[in-house]
Amino acid sequence: MNCVIPPATLTGKCHGRRPRLAFLENAFLASSSESSWSGLPYHMRRAMEAAGADVVPVRVQDPGGWPYLERWMHYAYWRVLKKHRYLRHSESRLLREYGRQASERLREQPFDAVFTPSSWLAAYLETPLPLILWSDATFANMLNFYPAFSRLAPCSLRDGHRAERGALERCHRACFSSEWAAKSAIEVYGMPEDRVEVLPFGANIKKELTSDEIDAVIASRPRTCCRLLFAGVDWERKGAPLAIEVMQRLQERGLAVQLTIAGCLPPGNVAIPPGVQITEYISKATDSGRQRLDILFRTSHVFILPTRADCTPCVFSEASAYALPCVSTGVGGVRSVIRDGINGHTFPPSASAAEYADWIARLMADRPGYEQLCRSSWNESQTRLSWKLSAERIVAQLPAGPAPVGSGSGTGFVGRADSLALG
Repeated sequence: MNCVIPPATLTGKCHGRRPRLAFLENAFLASSSESSWSGLPYHMRRAMEAAGADVVPVRVQDPGGWPYLERWMHYAYWRVLKKHRYLRHSESRLLREYGRQASERLREQPFDAVFTPSSWLAAYLETPLPLILWSDATFANMLNFYPAFSRLAPCSLRDGHRAERGALERCHRACFSSEWAAKSAIEVYGMPEDRVEVLPFGANIKKELTSDEIDAVIASRPRTCCRLLFAGVDWERKGAPLAIEVMQRLQERGLAVQLTIAGCLPPGNVAIPPGVQITEYISKATDSGRQRLDILFRTSHVFILPTRADCTPCVFSEASAYALPCVSTGVGGVRSVIRDGINGHTFPPSASAAEYADWIARLMADRPGYEQLCRSSWNESQTRLSWKLSAERIVAQLPAGPAPVGSGSGTGFVGRADSLALG
């Protein structure tokens, strides 16, 4: 199935004025902070504002007092006594409280539509305004994929499916950063295909390089060595051990190779071989952090992230914005970001370090082919992996006025998740 769904009727106009969009958020998904959820809400908001929308944050708060303590008690019960994971942030009473707060605040001022980067925030929203979701996965996508979503307590499984289905019922349009996620919304939750669209995430960088700057960056990369860059915050899940082994296999082939690992530290019992440079987490929210990352992306030859579980990491879009080819595993939504032969290559999860090393060695031995792949990687950031283009698409689809969609009663579609939710 092709999940890049043709859009419904587009208007993009609100009677000659800029559309006014409520950005539904909480502390973890703050659109004012570059540190929240890897900066995704921040860049979503800025891109939609640049595309012509007036974006107003609508913040919901976690209730304190007894409800807060009760969630922690449930967490301790399931985690300690039952050895199950309890998702306290998707607990139904918390999400209902989010819905109550958001519904009240949306009535306090005029809006044309509501936007959210999380289905959990909109699961119990009561409003006649059209709702737009832009996310990287459904709850079903995450189950038994990320370690944090494995061996869930039955109540967390039930609440997660109900929340996902409730949010999708209320959506005027559900946008996802990969076909993997879009397909889940359609096949698991029964979301109508004409209300689902694949919109990639862009690069979380302040200033994009020009074509002339990219030419200079590519030409400046040395021909006598290979610099690999790995950036991720989870040593095991992101595949740091395999990245190190790939470097070693390349060294065995006689290549002068250096691997920089940025963002995570190895476990205490892991010996780091020669050729590996470890850098702790670098924040994009600071000038010094952005400068350090800028240098790493400019001066590296290949970005490597042999991840075990991921949705659509924005770091691949950032690598493309620096004309840096990516190699990774074809898990989750990764293949919607990395296109083989266009901006890198994806391998099956079972691929060995030797297979990665073979591909990289062939690439580095063909300088004209390498530079062509660098250039096409950058072109992807300009024509597809772009906050600007995706945000313009969302703003263009804002309805001309309030529509009776998402009033709280839902649209009545029923998906397979009904049978998955326990209780």
